[in-house]
Order: sequence, then C-alpha cells, then structure tokens
Amino acid sequence: MTHKNEHHVTAKNKEESKTKFHIWRVVKLFSMYFLIFLSIFLWIDYYSYVIINPILLTLISIVLGAIGTVIHIIQKKKTDIDYLVKKF
Repeated sequence: MTHKNEHHVTAKNKEESKTKFHIWRVVKLFSMYFLIFLSIFLWIDYYSYVIINPILLTLISIVLGAIGTVIHIIQKKKTDIDYLVKKF
C-alpha cells in the first residue's frame, strides 16, 4: 500500500513540475525577454551614439524576444525568468 502512495506522490510532483502555459503567461514571458534584450541593445546604442539605428535594435529585440519565448515554451522547464514573470 505504501508503494501506491509513493507512486501517487511521484506522479503528483511530475504534474506540478510541468509548467502550464496560458496565453497571458506567454505574453508576460515575451515581454520579459523583449525588455531584457531591449535594455541590452539600448545600452549598446547609448555608447555607439549614431552608428546603430535604434529602430533596428528594437526590431532585433522583438525577434529575439519571440525566439526566447518559443524556446522557453518548448523546453517546459522552470527557470529564473518564471519567477520574474510571477512578480510582473
């Protein structure tokens, strides 16, 4: 009987460890990745003065934010960014 209980607890932990992705969570993940990349690229733009167009850096941030979100959803692992999204 204890064997069944242990199996039940293990199955329950596996269900809890899987991250469920709702549309609002995906939007939050994308916005976090976008803000991270945008802040890095705008910092680079600040020091490069007029060499790099800020609109180009914003578009690159959008693309990299989308790629980061897709990779995060495919991996289905909890990372530190999930804790940031909870606070966001």
